[in-house]
Amino acid sequence: MDFETLGLQQSLIAGLAAQNIIEPTAVQAASFPLIVEGKDVMLQSQTGTGKTFAYLLPLYQRMLAVEPVEKGAFAMILVPTRELAMQIHHAAEELSKNSDVDIASVPLFGNVNINGQIEKLRQKPQILVGTGERMLNLIEKKKLPAHLVKVLVIDEADKLLDPQSIDLVRSVRKTLMKRTQMVFASATYCPKAMEYLKGLAPEAVVAQPDEKDEIPANIDHVFMVTQTKDKVKTVCRLIGKLHPEKALIFINELTEIDAAVEEMNRRGINCAAIHSETTKEERKHRLANFQSGKLPYLVATDLAARGLHVEGVDYIFHVNVAEDPTDYLHRAGRTGRNGTHGISLVLPTAQELTFLGKYKSRFGIELEERALIRGELLAGDSRELRKNLKK
Repeated sequence: MDFETLGLQQSLIAGLAAQNIIEPTAVQAASFPLIVEGKDVMLQSQTGTGKTFAYLLPLYQRMLAVEPVEKGAFAMILVPTRELAMQIHHAAEELSKNSDVDIASVPLFGNVNINGQIEKLRQKPQILVGTGERMLNLIEKKKLPAHLVKVLVIDEADKLLDPQSIDLVRSVRKTLMKRTQMVFASATYCPKAMEYLKGLAPEAVVAQPDEKDEIPANIDHVFMVTQTKDKVKTVCRLIGKLHPEKALIFINELTEIDAAVEEMNRRGINCAAIHSETTKEERKHRLANFQSGKLPYLVATDLAARGLHVEGVDYIFHVNVAEDPTDYLHRAGRTGRNGTHGISLVLPTAQELTFLGKYKSRFGIELEERALIRGELLAGDSRELRKNLKK
């Protein structure tokens, strides 16, 4: 199926073509008619399958059905992080520019001057994308016209529909009109998330391509058993040996991130970190440099890296092992994008090896053991390899 068969407006088809996007992905084809019809929809598809356009394209289609396009809030997109808000905002801006349509987006999140966001809202943008706390703040100040919103999108729904975030999502929903359409997008849904989803949208229909909950086959999964105190040093040695062009390094303990970055930079490895305590300007600058390749190595928490779509990432290093297979899926999905080859390298302690078994059970993948011996990355158990080298 192509976009014309799907019924997409010609201006949007031209805009997508300018980005070398010619055919809809499976989730885009499945979701388009449902969202255009105004149904509550649950999107589920693997990381990297185009879920952002799966809801943006039908939203644009509906807005363009009225000529001229009406000003004012049409869609509110809730996300867990400012980084994801900016990515969606930029995707919308690029689509509007390339399609030559009068549809504007504004990113809304905390820890930045709210007055600048209020000024942008006065220009009556149609797409509002950001975090729940800032959305509620603007609604309470009567600066965000919640009564105009036709569609509420919950992106990274598996993160927002959890016990820590559900009350915030419910509070945002209560400010909108009863008839507001709801769209949920995620790579995975746990049973608790599904329970919350049904509470918010009991009649939601599923737009899920015929695909397994799996990781792309073009990613190699390997591990090296490492003591906790040696993990950062091991990453440094691996980078020195493997020379990745672009790598993401996952460390979830905030107290460890800055120390790791300092150690890596001291060893001549050009890296920086993004996490909940980095400032807006720092994040923006570091992500831009990582995107462009000026910064080859980025240290991040799961939350900060959630939804990052950066081309050319060839290695993922898991310093802190993902205890939840879903988190491993999202991490590994940052590499091997668009059919390229990627390597996901986990650094478990002996006690953390049980988590690797969970990945195998969930996704059917094999993680092969590697050892760094005398500067060579060899297959096999490090203790056995050392014994053989001594013979």
